[in-house]
Amino acid sequence: MALKSELGRIDLIRVGFHHRGKLEKNDVLGARTAVRSYFQSRQYQVTVAAEGTTLVVYGCSRRPGPADWEGIAAVLAKDGYQARIRHGA
Repeated sequence: MALKSELGRIDLIRVGFHHRGKLEKNDVLGARTAVRSYFQSRQYQVTVAAEGTTLVVYGCSRRPGPADWEGIAAVLAKDGYQARIRHGA
């Protein structure tokens, strides 16, 4: 399901994540940076915002595919996070 952001753009991806133990602010920033770096390494231009323990990815320069969803989950898993990814069109 696509979600409207406050800027009027469509949110393409919502990534909920959690880590064993308590999440700290640095955990949220680290996960946000990891997701942004993943997209930038694949030549996407995106905006990644944090809303609590949910990352909202919007303003993608092109539509991410199934391999991107798996790639995001793998990047977060490498850092010890378990991701729940919802994406819309």
